[in-house]
Amino acid sequence: MLHSYVAEIDGSELVWVDAPPVPLKHQRVLIVVEDVLQNEGKPTATQFDFSELAGRLQWRGDAVAAQRASRDAW
Repeated sequence: MLHSYVAEIDGSELVWVDAPPVPLKHQRVLIVVEDVLQNEGKPTATQFDFSELAGRLQWRGDAVAAQRASRDAW
């Protein structure tokens, strides 16, 4: 089973932000490092270019009803 916990590196120490409920003895741990200073704390957004689809998409039916049904499914 995969669990996710948040920690920060303070010098050479790993400081838990969300401490695991049980010690992580005899478990494999995967550490993913995120560079938050690279973008000054701003999340990176992938830019998509949809200009080639302009005028090509057509919707049949009630778009608002479809959106509400999709929203209510969540």
